[in-house]
Amino acid sequence: MLTAELNIRLFNLRSFLANVDYSKSINVPEFDVEMEESPRAVAKKVRLHWQLTRGPVKNLTRLLERAGVIVGVSDFGGAQISGVMFRPPSAPPIMLYNPKHPADRVRFTLAHELGHLVMHRFPTSSMESEANEFASEFMMPSDEMRQIFRGRKLTVQYLAALKKEWRMSMQSLLMSARNVGAVDDNKSRYLFSEFSKRGWRTREPAELDFPNDEPVVLSDIIKIHLNDLGYTFDELLGMTKLYKEEFESLYGRMDGGDLPTMPRLRIIN
Repeated sequence: MLTAELNIRLFNLRSFLANVDYSKSINVPEFDVEMEESPRAVAKKVRLHWQLTRGPVKNLTRLLERAGVIVGVSDFGGAQISGVMFRPPSAPPIMLYNPKHPADRVRFTLAHELGHLVMHRFPTSSMESEANEFASEFMMPSDEMRQIFRGRKLTVQYLAALKKEWRMSMQSLLMSARNVGAVDDNKSRYLFSEFSKRGWRTREPAELDFPNDEPVVLSDIIKIHLNDLGYTFDELLGMTKLYKEEFESLYGRMDGGDLPTMPRLRIIN
């Protein structure tokens, strides 16, 4: 089912981009992870390549869209999937995330998929752990985490405060603290047991939730067809070979509102 959805989206994307030029403002670098020191080293190089400032990545979705990645949402038919990445030939990479999952999990998932995009041309037995290591370093740089945790007593309350700032799960932040040597195994096990007792291993407190960073490029491409190119909604359905309900499940409802200024989108004459 997922493969079918990706194929439909790719077919539609190629049709959309036949009329609209989507020009990326930055590029996704490629590194051979076998030739690098580690996935963490690759993540540092990507942050440097994109000239990211110190501190949290504020809007990862927008950053990916600037790099030419088409980001969309999918409920994956109710499956417990957080996200996927598809790198089709002769088309931009496509990343889908599950909007029903907490935003901290989505952000880690998108960073994980970015790791695949940067490091992996072919599947390997270690690629998932490498993508996790990349995501952790990219979203929570170890040199900054080391400074943040230095001299601080690590508590659930402190992790909750960091979650609000870094927009990553408390569990990811705790693992980062362990990775940089800011907490020993005993304290780490104690805090994870606290998460378990409170039911936070699967769902952290709702009061710490924050909204997902919604993608904008794909919906703007569709709105260009409706607002600037003169397509009717029925003609758009005909172009995509979808029924109205199918179209809205993949791309959302088109309200026909004014198109925001998006300098990276250009109509092809």
